[in-house]
Amino acid sequence: MDSFGVTEGLLSATDAERLVKQLRPFGIVDICTPPWLAQHASVEQLNLQAHHSAMIQAEEFVKESLVAHDKLPVLVEELLAAELWRAAVWPLVRPRLLPDMPAGGLLKPHLVARHEGALVNLLEVLLFHADALMALGDSLLELLDYAFRKLSWLGDNLPEVQARMFEASSAASSSSSSSTAAAAADELAERWMRVDFNATLNTISVISMAAEHIGQLPLAVVNKLIKDNDMPCALAAFILASPWRRKDRGKTYTYDVSRQRWSPLEASEMARVHLTEAHSWMALNNLLLDDACRNKYFISTRTKPLLLKLKPLLLESLIDQIPPLRDLQRFLENLTMFDPPAPTDKASVFLIEQVPEIRQRLQRTNWQQAAEIQLPILLAEMHKTDEISRLAEAFSFSGIQDLLDKPKCAKCGQPAPKRCSRCKNEWYCCEDHQRASWKNHKPICDMISKDSAKQSAAAPK
Repeated sequence: MDSFGVTEGLLSATDAERLVKQLRPFGIVDICTPPWLAQHASVEQLNLQAHHSAMIQAEEFVKESLVAHDKLPVLVEELLAAELWRAAVWPLVRPRLLPDMPAGGLLKPHLVARHEGALVNLLEVLLFHADALMALGDSLLELLDYAFRKLSWLGDNLPEVQARMFEASSAASSSSSSSTAAAAADELAERWMRVDFNATLNTISVISMAAEHIGQLPLAVVNKLIKDNDMPCALAAFILASPWRRKDRGKTYTYDVSRQRWSPLEASEMARVHLTEAHSWMALNNLLLDDACRNKYFISTRTKPLLLKLKPLLLESLIDQIPPLRDLQRFLENLTMFDPPAPTDKASVFLIEQVPEIRQRLQRTNWQQAAEIQLPILLAEMHKTDEISRLAEAFSFSGIQDLLDKPKCAKCGQPAPKRCSRCKNEWYCCEDHQRASWKNHKPICDMISKDSAKQSAAAPK
């Protein structure tokens, strides 16, 4: 066991609880400071452990600890802070940061993107459990709003996003010769796009869990899903768009969320339901058919045609895999012949709407002032021993390769046979992509290599 409590690449229940107890919300101006970086490393470790426990069906002590210490709302607040940092602070610091970009390049902004992705990934695995969902309290409203924003973003940008992600390899090849600050910023934008795409698919399972337990959730959550965000309509559009599937040159590909890559579909697999697709259908089924929702949801002349477009998709092969959809099929058949009854919930007119307090509080940040504070933080090189060691540990978690699937290229996402010989953390499909990625990979490579060397020197002979 090392100084950060890692045993054979994973956390013990005691060490996980210690990390959980230390979690706290950071203000937007504190992002990328040494304490924030240390917490990011903790989130990475907790995320890996939570997924490992779920994968092997072991005791999920990360979830238990987060629920017991009421830290799930902290994760949501951290998620919203990272989202707002990108939307409001980064556009202000970007033009001033790039001309004086330090040797570390855009490592810290990359870590903000990675932080947002890790938080969504962690929340997704935790919220498969009803007790974790309930433990979110009012933060569930904030998380559902976040999910709706991601759905809206993907709906507005799907063709471009899907094409850019699918064609990442050729795009990388065409831009690999440039190592300018502007090119590094473009690569960061590409990373954020991937975070958004994966976050959208991951939050679908959160929506599905909320819809499954809708009868046990506060009335404010029901109104958020049904009235404020019109989630049934958003889910219907999402299912029709099927962003997890793409056709290219006569072949059909499916997106593997866990591996974050596209894979060709064999003819025998065409009818198999994608996990995100299953979550989408079940969420829609529960939101339309549950009494708590049906009495509140008004199917308008705009919504009805959209919902009816789903009828041809409800094939027997789909219903065989998701039997509850038989009821949804009947509902849509009735909707074809009759107009739905008006909502019967009359008491809702007296309901005081609950607002997303965390996001509103974060939005009161003075963005210009925040940018002035953040600029020197981003320009400062990471040189403190504790800061570097903690990040190095998060990125070089011993044993991680045994838990993950086949490695993929850090540049294009394709299968990667070549590995960085210094840090042994990054993989590449070819030498060209390794050279193209070196400018951005060098800071963390140096970090991991130096820390590993220090640990080897300090180890008993």
